[in-house]
Amino acid sequence: MGKGCLIIKLLSDACPASGEAFNSTIDTDICYDDLGFPYIPGKRIKGCLRESAIELGEWGYPIDVEAIFGGPKDKKGRLQLSSAWLEHREQLMEQLEEARRGWNIAQQDVINAFSYIRTQTAMDPKTGTADENTLRVTRVLRKGLTFRAEVAIPCEYVADFKKCCANLRFIGLNRTRGLGEVQVSFEEYHDTDAGKKPALLLEKGYDRYRLDYSLDFCSPVRFDGVGGDKSHSEQYVEGSKILGAIAQLNQASFLDLMNQDELICSNAYISQEGIRYVPAPASLFIIKDDASDLREWAVENGKQAQKEEKDQVNPLGGFIQDNQADVVKKCGVDMEIHYHHARPEDKSIGHAGEDGAFYQIESISDGQTFKGFIIGNEAQISRIHEGFQKTGELHLGNSRGAGYGDVHIQVEKVEPVRKEDECLQSAFVIKLEAPLIEYNENGMYTTDIEPIKTEISEILGCDDLEVENSFFKYRQIAGYNTTWHLYKPTLNVLDKGTVIVFRKKEGKVDINCLKNQWLGERVNEGYGEIAVYPLGGDTTKTLFHSEVVRRVSDVAEVRRIAEILVSMMGDGRLPERRVAEPSDIERIVLRKIELACTNMAREDAADKMGKYSREINNGSLIGAMRIAFGENGTFESYRKTLEERFDKGNEDKRRKGHLTRNMLNIHSRDLLEPDVQENRYIDMISEKDVYQWYERAFIEELKYLVRQEKGKEAAKGKGHEE
Repeated sequence: MGKGCLIIKLLSDACPASGEAFNSTIDTDICYDDLGFPYIPGKRIKGCLRESAIELGEWGYPIDVEAIFGGPKDKKGRLQLSSAWLEHREQLMEQLEEARRGWNIAQQDVINAFSYIRTQTAMDPKTGTADENTLRVTRVLRKGLTFRAEVAIPCEYVADFKKCCANLRFIGLNRTRGLGEVQVSFEEYHDTDAGKKPALLLEKGYDRYRLDYSLDFCSPVRFDGVGGDKSHSEQYVEGSKILGAIAQLNQASFLDLMNQDELICSNAYISQEGIRYVPAPASLFIIKDDASDLREWAVENGKQAQKEEKDQVNPLGGFIQDNQADVVKKCGVDMEIHYHHARPEDKSIGHAGEDGAFYQIESISDGQTFKGFIIGNEAQISRIHEGFQKTGELHLGNSRGAGYGDVHIQVEKVEPVRKEDECLQSAFVIKLEAPLIEYNENGMYTTDIEPIKTEISEILGCDDLEVENSFFKYRQIAGYNTTWHLYKPTLNVLDKGTVIVFRKKEGKVDINCLKNQWLGERVNEGYGEIAVYPLGGDTTKTLFHSEVVRRVSDVAEVRRIAEILVSMMGDGRLPERRVAEPSDIERIVLRKIELACTNMAREDAADKMGKYSREINNGSLIGAMRIAFGENGTFESYRKTLEERFDKGNEDKRRKGHLTRNMLNIHSRDLLEPDVQENRYIDMISEKDVYQWYERAFIEELKYLVRQEKGKEAAKGKGHEE
């Protein structure tokens, strides 16, 4: 398998649209992550490369399109492609994290550093004016940005893939209207011998071993719902996906691996702080009017407590840290929705038309960690461990060749499955940690409780178990066999979180015999995992709420820096030109300082207008200030130009000169000395920057205020005439 990097350089502004709008200000937005860094979706890139391959075929350069990109009837392509992220994204993220320690940098601040806003409207050809209700606002990426995507493709297709890249010229919306021109190239990685990782040393003398692993999602990952529903994704990694990854890593010996002994792959659930969370029990409810008050009814006298409960309750749902804890820690899975469309058959149309299919896809957001485990014999676990250590990277779920499904897998520990100490109980709780597939005595799939009772009785070696209480959850499961291109049968099963309370009529049983036991069918795909614990007695529990860290506003800090800069303007302490160009992240902070300077200028203009409104309303003074501002690059030369203009001549000019000196008296405020943190950003700013930020806003605000005053006077005069 050849691996490399796809490099996309923007030769013009581009709009890889997300299909969403931003508030009411932007009609067509681009794709960017939670931090604000833009990216080009892998599915978009793959579609454009496919079009490029088809074009090459039409021009006499045949490309095996279906082999590389996939084809109809669920034929999967051999190309695996991630989304394209900004070049040096890791460094940018480090710079952003450092900048956020002192500044409140929001998502929109970041994306604005890499994009800008375009507006367009439709014109009436007869009148030459804009049609009504046709103004559209689009956010576009700046020309010159470079994006990189990770690529894996069989070596025999690399040459053809490079041709497809070289032929690709446009990406995104409005590619026939000047947007989206790109230069695309593919750079192969050269194999490097990173050295062999140490072999797994297992403790001998045990029949079964458990391998715990974690999955770090490097991109969004999606697992289609029942029947291939793209608009809904599962919120966990099914064991069947891990089994499929094992099969991919052991293609030649997979059958031998499976025939040795029963191999069990658990579902991988969301993890926080190194702990694998599990589905919340169906017996756990939350009080509607109290977000922290819970009720657990799988307890002694639970049925009676349920009848006596006066408050309205709702199922807790989600994932929790511990089934038996009095303080329940809950965790949710972050999900996101992406919008896609198929381009029209007429490729001269640069946007989605009526004949282009528009659809949405739900996926699990990247940046999250999931944990699961695998149980097998020594040979199975050793081989699986070797495969995981060798690759380190997996591609899971649907659309894993188009920007989804990039996962880093890490083996956390391998230990033998030991027998638990005896725990004798007369009553106990069975909770399903995964969906359960059971057959009845007639060999039919069923959701009845009797097959579960029978199976548990056989494991415990007793025949007098009775069901005391139960809380059921149901769902449908399906699947798809990629080898046969056929859907698996859709089944109604008991869902994860189902709780059943058993009681032994006489005596006690060792419930730890049920530990590491799996019920039902298809346990190698993650079905049938259970948890067992003693029956508790307290119905009341508390939901833990983590503290929300709120970032302190940096308005006061930015304002202080702006005041320092304005007080330094014209006294020689600032350099005439920038010593070095700021980075993209530093430019975000400078933009905040610029806004603070312009706000100060507007406030100062309003103050001067209040003091000298009669003199300023003349208008010629503002005109002279505008001309002088355009002719000079520093505040000092600007001030001298105005003084020379008004110091000579008649009394009217001298009066304007005196007014000008008052207008430019910005050093009347106390001089402020910057500290170390402030100096870091002040050193990036030149005299010219502050001069242009402040004085331009000052003159514009004066001009606006003069017009406003004249408008008021005109309205007042009109009122007197009437």
